[in-house]
Amino acid sequence: MTTQLTPDQLARLSEIPDPTTRQRFTAFYQLPQDLQTLMFSEQTSGSVWQIAKEKYNLADKDVSVVARIIGLIFLGELPIKNFIVELKNMLGVDTIKAQQIAQDINVAIFQPVRESLMRVHGIERGPTPNRTQIHTEINTTQQRREEVLNKIRPPQPPPLRPLPTQSYGTARQGSAGQAIARPTSYLKPRNIVNLRNVKRKNKYNGFFST
Repeated sequence: MTTQLTPDQLARLSEIPDPTTRQRFTAFYQLPQDLQTLMFSEQTSGSVWQIAKEKYNLADKDVSVVARIIGLIFLGELPIKNFIVELKNMLGVDTIKAQQIAQDINVAIFQPVRESLMRVHGIERGPTPNRTQIHTEINTTQQRREEVLNKIRPPQPPPLRPLPTQSYGTARQGSAGQAIARPTSYLKPRNIVNLRNVKRKNKYNGFFST
């Protein structure tokens, strides 16, 4: 990101004796206009005070530290990926609190100028996948899942064979290959009570008999 400086900006830079400050103002003049406006706006300073002082009750010097870190991110001097770590180290807070502060600042200050910040930090959006790529990835994932499931599934038992059937008209074969004749009559078992005769003898007329 390189922007041609105006003669007025060059004149102002020549009046800054400190090299670090001069370098940062040079980077500031090369920022997108929305970032330049936001860095020194009352809205930004008010958001920093509301978040750091009123919400998280930081000391005044720590509020200034938060504002300085935000400025370095605007200038691209501090990588935005190191935002939480820098808050944690400079403020002496734990990771959870640093994450909470960073999240609030991201929503209130960084999110409205997200596109410009991405350009300053050299972050490019990845190409949006089309529908064909999405379906291909889904099908590949499903195929891999099926392959894994097939490896862990127990083997299926072979199908049961039907038992051989034999019609009543054929004779069974004995152990010696001789035909075993089917009996043509059955002996009537003994000691079987004829219920009809018992009912008739006892004059049973059903459930309502007396």
